[in-house]
Amino acid sequence: MSAARRAVLALIATVACGGGGVPGPLPPDAGRATADDLPPVGYGTLKLDDIALLFETGDLRIRVLPLDERVIRLLAPDSYESLHGLKRLRAAEIDSAARSYGVADPSLFSVSFYGLRERAQFTPEELTVQSRGRFFRPFAYVPLSPRWGERQAALRESAVAVALYESGMALFEDELLVSYQGVTTRAWGQIARVLNAERAAALSRAAAAGKR
Repeated sequence: MSAARRAVLALIATVACGGGGVPGPLPPDAGRATADDLPPVGYGTLKLDDIALLFETGDLRIRVLPLDERVIRLLAPDSYESLHGLKRLRAAEIDSAARSYGVADPSLFSVSFYGLRERAQFTPEELTVQSRGRFFRPFAYVPLSPRWGERQAALRESAVAVALYESGMALFEDELLVSYQGVTTRAWGQIARVLNAERAAALSRAAAAGKR
């Protein structure tokens, strides 16, 4: 089995589990991360659970994991390689889906619908994001689990895919809201605080090692 294939299987197993970020004070420069703030690979320390948004609605537990390079570079090296490998493995499918909708640089998320009862139905198009006054709805998916197309999750099993949204989300700001079928969570604010603190720490580590 190839390393890239193992990365996909590992991610599918991971997104079925719970977890979340650890809150902390929002730094003064929060919300202004750009490509210039990208630390080199290998200087992050976060776990996947630190950047995953988890919430429940009715018969489902939903997990949303950003695949933005600015975010995943803040992960510990093994976790970074897992997600980076996933994007590399699925790059052709992602690019094809984006081109078909005329989107040049989509925002990518791993999304998981975990069944809290047998045959729990889900509608992935209703997993929406609000950021800076804009409303984002997924326009395409790249399935990561074989039964994604059935749009139902078995009891204690996950249906997983890479969801494509238009670009423009402020992932380093705490105002980002995620909603599904009338349930809205503001828990991203905790993750944004973690991201901003770790971004500063990773850049500092890289500078101390002479990599910036």
